Amino acid sequence: MGWDKKDIFGIEGLTKEELFTILKISKYYKDSMKLKPAKSFTLLQGYTIVNMFFEASTRTRVSFEVAEKRMGAFTINFDVEMSSVKKGETFVDTIKTINAMQVDAIVIRHSDCGIPQLTKKYFSGSVLNAGDGTHEHPTQTLLDLLSMWEHIKCFEDIHVGIVGDILYSRVARSLIIGLKTLGTKVSLIGPPTLLPEYFKDWGVNIYYKLDDIISELDIIYIYRIQKERAELLRPAIPSIGDFAKLYQLNEPRMEKAKKDALIMHPGPAIRDSEVSTAIYDSKRCLALDQVTSGVAVRMALLQLLLKGEINNA
Repeated sequence: MGWDKKDIFGIEGLTKEELFTILKISKYYKDSMKLKPAKSFTLLQGYTIVNMFFEASTRTRVSFEVAEKRMGAFTINFDVEMSSVKKGETFVDTIKTINAMQVDAIVIRHSDCGIPQLTKKYFSGSVLNAGDGTHEHPTQTLLDLLSMWEHIKCFEDIHVGIVGDILYSRVARSLIIGLKTLGTKVSLIGPPTLLPEYFKDWGVNIYYKLDDIISELDIIYIYRIQKERAELLRPAIPSIGDFAKLYQLNEPRMEKAKKDALIMHPGPAIRDSEVSTAIYDSKRCLALDQVTSGVAVRMALLQLLLKGEINNA
């Protein structure tokens, strides 16, 4: 198959074949990172990419920059605090201005849903969604899938439990869509206020106690409470202490899990809240492997969106 998509707004709409194309190219780049120093490429030499992060980020922003530079692109990090946005310039006028500079791609993260699509209306290059509100975070899901794939190989044979704040997590939304596209059994676990029943319409199981399902899970994906979004919407969220009693991944609780069950976390982790320090630092936790996968996935997407080449797949 060829590749004709120029933008990535979400996991929704990507086919199983397209997901595996991304994963195969990502695996090629991840393997290349094992060299010391990590291998660099010239595929995107001459391309200019602007990273526009209107929300705080470490893993996503830095890994995009690393990926862009390893692919040979010229990278600019848009500083919101030093931009004309602070003078009252509208978002649309800001995008029009960047478009007039003949930039090839924009990577954007924003607290409002739909901002990547709005960006595309006024920008002629490629747009990559680095997280929009509570909507989607597609590159996070792709890196999660890559880390899973390297450990389990067949998505149809595993049971993934997604634990924590499902309601406000764009990561959870994207991951559910991606896993269901690949035929994976998915269970959602969390407090009722953060896990409405309408999620059942997505073809997943719902549990309100982790202990009721932990022994059946092959991968336990744990999220922190998204306080930066939840507080804005004033929901009834549990206290950190109450949350930890029912959902924290700790040593006593992990004794009930399968011996080979893996743990995943998108970061940042609030240690001894949703996950204990001992478990987070254990060999069963793939959190740092996920970070490595993030650079590789973003390299693959840049290749696909800007060059349309799948020769590494």
